[in-house]
Amino acid sequence: MRITNKTREHIVPALAFSLVILFTFAPILWLLKPHRSPSFAWLAVLPPAVITAWQALQLPAVAQGNFIAERYVWAPTLGLELALRLDGLALFFGLIITGVGACIAFYTAYYFEGDPRQGFFYLVLYGFMASMLGLVWADDLLTLFVFWEGTSITSYLLIAFKSDYKGATEGARRALIVTTAGGLAMLAGMVLLLLVGTVLKHGLAVIRKETLPLQERMIASAAFYSLVGILVAALFFFPFRLNSTLFMTVLMMAMTEGLYLRHFGLIEKHPLGLTGTRYVLLPVLLLFLVGWLYYSGYKPFKGEQAHLGYKKALATGMVKEAERQIVKALKYDPDNTLYCLYAAQLYMGPSKDFAKARDLLERALHLFNGDATLWSLYYLKGQLALQTGAMMEAKAAFEKSLYYNPLYREAQEKLEEVNKVIKEHDRVMIKFR
Repeated sequence: MRITNKTREHIVPALAFSLVILFTFAPILWLLKPHRSPSFAWLAVLPPAVITAWQALQLPAVAQGNFIAERYVWAPTLGLELALRLDGLALFFGLIITGVGACIAFYTAYYFEGDPRQGFFYLVLYGFMASMLGLVWADDLLTLFVFWEGTSITSYLLIAFKSDYKGATEGARRALIVTTAGGLAMLAGMVLLLLVGTVLKHGLAVIRKETLPLQERMIASAAFYSLVGILVAALFFFPFRLNSTLFMTVLMMAMTEGLYLRHFGLIEKHPLGLTGTRYVLLPVLLLFLVGWLYYSGYKPFKGEQAHLGYKKALATGMVKEAERQIVKALKYDPDNTLYCLYAAQLYMGPSKDFAKARDLLERALHLFNGDATLWSLYYLKGQLALQTGAMMEAKAAFEKSLYYNPLYREAQEKLEEVNKVIKEHDRVMIKFR
């Protein structure tokens, strides 16, 4: 396998060889049963130390802008390959991984002295080091994903190594859930990135093909730039709901890809034979699309505009205007949990209408859609109950808030305050009796 850098080519697969050393040495150490003697510490430290030294030798070349790249094709028909690259950032993290790993490998012999599971710890530790190195050296998405999953498994085994310790297994389980969820999200992102990138590339091909009818190039151009606009807005600020965003994205992608497939000879156009029916179906479809855009696009957008007006009015002390704007926002988007929360705060504060505040909070909890957090809603419900003197209801609400967020300090303080009032009330009632 050829390994290239910016200035020369050579045939020593140093990156892959480093990973193979770690993966091979791991089971060897396990089989040698290193717990029999502390002298095995010197043997254990050798592989990561050698890799650290080799990386240190690459510092001058990398500092000049050179890099080492390796590619191993393992499924040519599918275009799949294992790609590794050692540049400045990868070298920095690689030195940390193997340098710290060498220190841990040396200390392990003394920390787990006489422990029969010492060899298994080395097995997992070396697997983790190799996975981390592969992760920072990865030069394509497939390699990145494979080594990410390797770190997920080995980190779980490392955290749960002392399974008899309190919390070790639970901590490992949580770490595995987080890393696995991250890996799945990364995989979904890779697929989406590949799909959107392909569609955008095809869209540009349609737009640039001068032999196509101008009308269809304009449609492709509109779909292309709409798709780009939706994706950019989704990254920074997008007031619409997620389902609206996804629908518009898929619609624009389908239009763009359909034009590409049709005009590049990948699909053929055939009449459907619905000469009379289509004149009925097209207006119905158009009416449905307009209605959907109105309810899922226009109304949420106007609601967000009113919401911004509420914030602006409240910041300048215009309470009546703020109330008008938030009521307007709720008129456009009545199921928005966040608008209900803001309106309830307004009626609990400057506007002083506890009945409306209670109704809005109940509606927010009933229609909860993730716009706000449950612990903040229950905290506000507890505050309202506290203001109206309903202590038991306030206590239940604050406890519910802490159930969803045990670290919420304000809810803890309010719950303590309510418990003191209830306790004092019970003491007075007992004394009175």
